[in-house]
Amino acid sequence: MNMFSGKSMRKDYFSRLFGLRRINFLFVLITFAIPPLIVYGSTWLSLQFGQSADQYKFAADPSQLIPLIIIALILAPTIEELGWRGYGMDSLRAKMSPLGASLMFGVLWSLWHAPLVLIHGTYHYELAHMDTPIYLINFFVSVVAAAVFVNWIYYKHHRSIFGVMLAHAVLNWWSISLQTTQFTKCIITGAYIGVAILIVLFDRKAFSGGPRNFVEDPE
Repeated sequence: MNMFSGKSMRKDYFSRLFGLRRINFLFVLITFAIPPLIVYGSTWLSLQFGQSADQYKFAADPSQLIPLIIIALILAPTIEELGWRGYGMDSLRAKMSPLGASLMFGVLWSLWHAPLVLIHGTYHYELAHMDTPIYLINFFVSVVAAAVFVNWIYYKHHRSIFGVMLAHAVLNWWSISLQTTQFTKCIITGAYIGVAILIVLFDRKAFSGGPRNFVEDPE
């Protein structure tokens, strides 16, 4: 079904895209707080296993920051979220429970990146050609875990597309900005899995209930 097939769907879509009243300030703070806490906490833990303290340094020199910001913090979150949460997540939610939809979304979001494994020069291509497949597997698992966190933010922002673009950008920044080793990224994935489990356990209301069509049954 086309997201613009009806007036009510178009109204809902543009309200979620431009309606800043949907934004929950508390969850803006949470969006900016949790990823760095996870990254710095995981990095500290990795040091106990002999990993380098250079991980606290920026991965790119200043001349590379501008293209990094344009691609990872602006273009990727904007383009992806116009479709992913603009239409994809709510389509799943119309057929599944909140938790089931979030997990299925995470799998689809993870597989969305799979073709990059075949493109020479990409981060995913490098992962696929390492001595062990563990780090590539870790990447795909990390996307599923992060999806639960981001979808939680999405619903706490009353399905604001702009709000989830911001969350996506923050996740991207903390995943690429530092010299984080692959060993540490495995710890980070474990931390996101832990956060996802805690969110589901302690905010059961957000993940309970059956399928829901938000256009026919608005918030």
